[in-house]
Amino acid sequence: VMKTTGLRPSILPLPIRLIPPEKNGDYAFLLHLLKSLKPSGKGAIILPHGVLFRGNAEARIRTELLNLDLIKGIIGLPANLFYGTGIPACIIVIDKEHAQTAQFAEEGTNQVISGGSVFMIDASRGFIKDGNKNRLREQDIHKIIDTSTNLVTAVWCI
Repeated sequence: VMKTTGLRPSILPLPIRLIPPEKNGDYAFLLHLLKSLKPSGKGAIILPHGVLFRGNAEARIRTELLNLDLIKGIIGLPANLFYGTGIPACIIVIDKEHAQTAQFAEEGTNQVISGGSVFMIDASRGFIKDGNKNRLREQDIHKIIDTSTNLVTAVWCI
């Protein structure tokens, strides 16, 4: 495994023992974030929107992260927000402490019976055109923060 991906299952965050695809490093960055966090740590990572939909190894990793209750939220961002790419991005919010408070159906299983909620915010329309790029306005950023902090339902984030 080490020769092709540079990752050994033993260095991945426990109990996640899945190897990200060799040709796409998005989940390698996410797993690195998880490994770097303290046991009660929180983090967020900006990734291309495709990480939410790709199959095979990425789908298995995503399923494992959700089953372990490590993903606290997903924030969809507008396309054309970053220089060098026009693709939409997302912010994946990780909360290891949230995962530790989840209660599982039985010892050794990944079936969450309490906890298990993931907030999702669609902020893809909250921007202004700024030259050839889209830009989040201060009010859009505040909406995202307020919604994720207070977990309120707003019309624009269905």
